[in-house]
Amino acid sequence: MRFGTYGYRRRNDALAKFMFFWIRYYTIFLLVFDVARTHIFTLPGVTSDIVCLAINPTTRIIGAISLWSVEIIMQLRIYALFRSNKKPQSKGYCF
Repeated sequence: MRFGTYGYRRRNDALAKFMFFWIRYYTIFLLVFDVARTHIFTLPGVTSDIVCLAINPTTRIIGAISLWSVEIIMQLRIYALFRSNKKPQSKGYCF
């Protein structure tokens, strides 16, 4: 068991670390993908109906994954804020 700075026992923070790095680096990937898509579409001869039909749903899906990740983190924060009480968590459908 590891002890924290103040002498209390620390729990395993694997999920929190994963979610922190996921949000940080996935949004950077999302930004780079969006910039690359924008610049590639400005080149003549690159765009076609097939490329547009493939890129449009892909952009929406990866954006939705980013949004759902943020919503999960907000739900976990609400859960921690109310000291693991499930009553406020039941109102989570609002997010």
